[in-house]
Amino acid sequence: MTTRHLSGGWLRALYSALITCAVPFIYAYLWWHGRNNQAYRKRWAERGAWQSVPANVRRCVVFHCVSVGELMAARPLIEQFIQLNPHQPVAITTTTPTGSDLVRSIFGERVYHCYLPFDTPLAVRRFINRLRPRAIIILETELWPNLISQCYQANIRLMLLNARMSERSARGYQRARALMRPIWQALDGVVAQDNASAERFIQLGCLAERVHVPGNIKFDVQVNSSTKQAIDGFKPLLNGRQVITFGSTHEGEETIALAAFKQVLKSKPQALLILVPRHRERFDSVALMVEDSGLSMVRRSSGRPVTPDTQVLLADSMGEMLLWFGVSTLATIGGSLIERGGHNPLEAMAFGLPIVSGRHVFNFEDVYRQLDARQAVRWVSNEDQLRDTWLGLLVETGTAQRIGAQAQQLFARHRGATQRTLTLIAQTMAAGSSGRTQGELATMRFDQALVTQQPQQQHFNVEFWQRLGQQHGHAGGRNLAYFIQAENALSPLPMVLRHYYRGGLVGKVNRDWFLHAGSKPARSIAEFELLQWMYQQGLPVPRPIAARVHKVALWYRADILIERLPCDDDVFGRLKQAPLQEAVWFKIGQTIRQMHDHGVYHSDLNCHNILVREATQDVWLIDFDKCERRNKDQSAGEWQQSNLDRLRRSFDKESGLHQGFHFSDQDWKQLMQGYQTGKASTSQQPPIQPEGSA
Repeated sequence: MTTRHLSGGWLRALYSALITCAVPFIYAYLWWHGRNNQAYRKRWAERGAWQSVPANVRRCVVFHCVSVGELMAARPLIEQFIQLNPHQPVAITTTTPTGSDLVRSIFGERVYHCYLPFDTPLAVRRFINRLRPRAIIILETELWPNLISQCYQANIRLMLLNARMSERSARGYQRARALMRPIWQALDGVVAQDNASAERFIQLGCLAERVHVPGNIKFDVQVNSSTKQAIDGFKPLLNGRQVITFGSTHEGEETIALAAFKQVLKSKPQALLILVPRHRERFDSVALMVEDSGLSMVRRSSGRPVTPDTQVLLADSMGEMLLWFGVSTLATIGGSLIERGGHNPLEAMAFGLPIVSGRHVFNFEDVYRQLDARQAVRWVSNEDQLRDTWLGLLVETGTAQRIGAQAQQLFARHRGATQRTLTLIAQTMAAGSSGRTQGELATMRFDQALVTQQPQQQHFNVEFWQRLGQQHGHAGGRNLAYFIQAENALSPLPMVLRHYYRGGLVGKVNRDWFLHAGSKPARSIAEFELLQWMYQQGLPVPRPIAARVHKVALWYRADILIERLPCDDDVFGRLKQAPLQEAVWFKIGQTIRQMHDHGVYHSDLNCHNILVREATQDVWLIDFDKCERRNKDQSAGEWQQSNLDRLRRSFDKESGLHQGFHFSDQDWKQLMQGYQTGKASTSQQPPIQPEGSA
């Protein structure tokens, strides 16, 4: 199988040269960073992918978690993935020693672990050759151009998981769009945390049909039995004291917190402050700050107990944030008093704690927006506001409980994202059965679960099927479609072969040649991927089997093979013969609504592209050439109404052209009732290919 290549090669070559030249300086930085943490000076072979890899790791699924935050968010998902796929090797990569230590303490020998190598072409190639991964799943938005490019060329599935994209980050990526746009388009799946992030990913160049919003997996925080035992064991040591936990703090925030807390102690002398620095390297420097403040302190690492005289507990440990929030009265989330962008408030929400935050929260803007709407967060900007807010919540316990309950209710509403995300992973892995080949003259996509052999050029020529005696009939229209019998030379399914033609005046001069439109996929590939996504969502559309692009210089021709549906006829053909039942009109309206609810815009919605089987009241939609996914809330429903108007015009047009065409205003009224009723149910469910197959 030949490899695929991304556009923008010269920019990536320049990037590769720059990062290769930077490697000695990166090693120097790691050595310097190792002054506070010796682990940065170890395992350097992994940074260049020189380490040996056990043979049983081959064909693993790689989860890349930059550091502790990403790993803790992904932990429930990875645990469930391992349980669901016990025979699938799993690897977890990180870039920091703290993340590495946590992987080993949580997962032990159940996974293979190493650092993700530097993004130089040779290091990435060694990494891929040693692991031969089935898929690489990247938590949040840790994108490396050479890693993405080489995985794409090697037909390795690529996903961004729980990805977020703030306005600030999107502006930065836009400045590098010439380098990054092909990278975005190489991703097989982008699982965004929220709709705003999803829209930004699409604007940056991700293919809309590959972007999903199942929710934020961080809402699925799980307090396991060992953590519950630790909480139950720690609380008696506090003797009912009120506790403020300031989690994931950065430089500059501890100084503000200590000064504010000293003032709180004048009114609440029994209060305890738990400081949780974000980075291990700062533990000692934060300890010096606490000592200089004059407050009595216990370091978690010392093993000493918290006594009634202890005023500050320095949580100089990793992976225990749930413990600290579990014993707290209220929470403050770090990275928000400085322009860091804020950290995850969801662990505090899980315990129903009132949340105090600075206003720099662009990393979690959607969560904080929802908290703010429910008055479940208190905003502060400086030391005085922090002091007053802390003291107010410690005194007004009823208010603290109320806003904590609001936060916990919001948290509960959004649970379930992990299961939805696991389904998307399974579907994308199954779409890994969607093979990809590319040569000098042709690019193909195909679903390995539906074909008995890798498609060849001949499978897209009707003459080939005619010679075999396997072409039986055709359908008219501009895009002539040929029917291929079941159990044919390529697939056990009955198929429809369609060649792409131009329309309008241009089509009279140039029938079927299309110009490559920059980085946009060819029309057959785009329709294949959209149909595949729609079918996986359970929408009533034909399954795509294979698609081809035949290239000559800057031009291409295109073909697609799709499943032939068990329908009687299209709506146009049925209405020429007899009226449709009211229930069928109602079902047509429901089906269109279902498509719109999934954000699918059908650019040519007309009575020829709706298929029916009247006896069973089944309805399908076809011909998704030049169609696209849109934001279902975009323009307050204008595009949905435009779609419906187009369909109505097609009925009116055919009524005027064909005497005895069985369409009336009452039929349209019944269709619209079905549309307004809501989402149609469908018996079609997307098959999820078991892990380890193809």
